[in-house]
Amino acid sequence: EHETDDMLEQIWAEPYQNRLGPEDTSALLLARDLDAMLLTGDRQLRKQGEKQEVEVHGLLWALENFVEEEILKPKVAAEKLELVIEQGALLPPKESQRMISKWKRGGF
Repeated sequence: EHETDDMLEQIWAEPYQNRLGPEDTSALLLARDLDAMLLTGDRQLRKQGEKQEVEVHGLLWALENFVEEEILKPKVAAEKLELVIEQGALLPPKESQRMISKWKRGGF
């Protein structure tokens, strides 16, 4: 409990625009307490997770792992990534395009 209080104090000490909302704070606390990975596309949540030494990854990492583990076929992963980009997902453009190109060629 003491660690949770310390973590909450640290999060709420951030400037207002950098603070996490209650949902993100809960996700971070749960990931830390369960020693679990946190999957997010939120920059502030990623930063706080890294400060708390929580393993944090995003959508590109997840898709890449799905392809490598043969959960998704490369071309399907490319299509899904293009779809989320079309819907407004804020992802690194160069890395996203590199992965789409590789997967469309059938590469892992």
